[in-house]
Amino acid sequence: MCDEATQAAVIRALEESGTPLRSTALLRAAGCTARDLLAMEYKGALLGSLERDGAGPPVRVYRLPSRAPDPADVRAYTVATGLVSADDDSPVTPPEYRAYESWKAGQDRLAEIEQTQERNRQALYKRLAEDNARSFWDANRPGRIRKWARAQGYFVGERGRLPQWLVDAYDQEHGADEYRPQDHGPSDTDGGQAPD
Repeated sequence: MCDEATQAAVIRALEESGTPLRSTALLRAAGCTARDLLAMEYKGALLGSLERDGAGPPVRVYRLPSRAPDPADVRAYTVATGLVSADDDSPVTPPEYRAYESWKAGQDRLAEIEQTQERNRQALYKRLAEDNARSFWDANRPGRIRKWARAQGYFVGERGRLPQWLVDAYDQEHGADEYRPQDHGPSDTDGGQAPD
């Protein structure tokens, strides 16, 4: 079995790395043997998995458990999945811990994927709302020009093409009159009329 000094060296190597390590890299970093890693994995002190790196063959990668799981949670999971019977009152075994950690890691990955999808949805909704608001703002430009022209004492009809000199006068006073999300929203018509 793996002694305490070797186990501490393996854990320290993984903690200093901050990321999962291939078995070969971990063996060099900790100065241990493959048997030591297997012993730690059996005890639940390490999580090992086969992962494919590009087109090459799968390699064994080791990581530290996120936290020591509650034995009651582990036993509840193994009973629910049929790994042990409900009336089994023996201590939780290392294989049960490994099965639970593997399942928990999958659940955490699913939760992360769902969170990413939700963030992407929110970003899409925000972008669509801004696009709609910008389109509404641009479509109501004639209405804003008419409102401004009347305030200046010009006579303009409710419909029809606006004279270019009037549009130029409005632009000269208001600049580019561009849509700015921080100042406007889909309901901000600035008193404009429906699009011509």
